Amino acid sequence: MSLKRTLNQLGIALQDEFEADMRDSCCSCHLNPPCNYCIHPGNPNNLEETPEAWDDVEDVKESQAKWLNDSDIIFTAISTSAFESFKEAETAIVMLYVPDITFSRAGISHALKRLEDFYSKNS
Repeated sequence: MSLKRTLNQLGIALQDEFEADMRDSCCSCHLNPPCNYCIHPGNPNNLEETPEAWDDVEDVKESQAKWLNDSDIIFTAISTSAFESFKEAETAIVMLYVPDITFSRAGISHALKRLEDFYSKNS
């Protein structure tokens, strides 16, 4: 599972506040450091360093690509092997791929469905 860092409600509120308050401003540290622009919690540089402004969420696009890739690997390996029935192919998948934690459960399930269709059409 791949996680993606995204702003949560607090982070979005801080960002919106910064944009509203500092829209017409810029850094003035050369006059009176540190300036309000630079120390504002919604400043993008400060948000990056505020862990409570962020949530780690699953990257759906990457996850879907992973399980589709897993499905392709399993389907190709099994469909080009000498298994004569879906039952034999299913047994092989359970023995070879289910214990391997590098293959996603969604990928295994998708490959099983594809193989079931494959063997029903070719029998």
